[in-house]
Amino acid sequence: MADKKLYVKCACMTCRGKRGLSCHYCDIDGNIFVEASFKTVVRYLNDMDECTLKVEILDKLGQE
Repeated sequence: MADKKLYVKCACMTCRGKRGLSCHYCDIDGNIFVEASFKTVVRYLNDMDECTLKVEILDKLGQE
């Protein structure tokens, strides 16, 4: 079974997001997707408003 992974969108590390069309690593906006670390996921969840977080999680769980 494949592992579920979470990715975050950030500025290209090669061209720093300034050469969207000429850089082979990023999209037209100068962004790339990288695998999120556990620490990044925890930081994101901690930064969210508690009420919003609970509603979002319960909503997602209800859809599955």
